[in-house]
Amino acid sequence: AAIQRWRQQQLTATDRLLALSLLAVLFILTQVWTPMLGQAWQPQGRYLFSALLPISVILYLGWEFALPARWRPYLNPALLLGLVGLNFLSWLVVT
Repeated sequence: AAIQRWRQQQLTATDRLLALSLLAVLFILTQVWTPMLGQAWQPQGRYLFSALLPISVILYLGWEFALPARWRPYLNPALLLGLVGLNFLSWLVVT
């Protein structure tokens, strides 16, 4: 009965995007961690780069729904400035 109700409901674009992103994260993490089972080999960060896009989408959707409606127009500029600031801070620490 629950499966029939789920099939009858039409998914919104956000729901589809979230489901696709979660599925991508699951596949990417499985691809990275499966070769490690039973071995001392540990993946480096570059193996997880492909997971950054779906993780970013999930974080963005989380912030979008967590913010009140009146603050949502400022979400993209705030995220952009925050990421630029993080990039600059990382550059300062490394150099």
